[in-house]
Amino acid sequence: MGFPRELRDLITSGPMAHLSTINADGSPQVTVIWIGLDNDDLVSGHMAWHVKLRNIARDPRVVLSHESCCPLMRRESQASS
Repeated sequence: MGFPRELRDLITSGPMAHLSTINADGSPQVTVIWIGLDNDDLVSGHMAWHVKLRNIARDPRVVLSHESCCPLMRRESQASS
C-alpha cells in the first residue's frame, strides 16, 4: 500500500523527523533524522550502528513524528534495520 499523496508530498519536501525507539530497559530513545522515499518505502540514512538501529533490530516498533502545515496524518507499519 502506497503513501497518500499529501504524506508523500510532505516526505519528499525534506522534513526532519523524530524517530522514537524503545531501549532495552523499556525507556524511550528519540533521535532527529532525515527521511525520504525509495518508491513506496520510507527510508532514513544512518552513518553507523547507533543505539537507534540496535533498538530497531531488537524491537521494530517505532514512532516517527514531524512538524507540518498539513492536517494530522497517521500511518502504521514496522521498521527494519
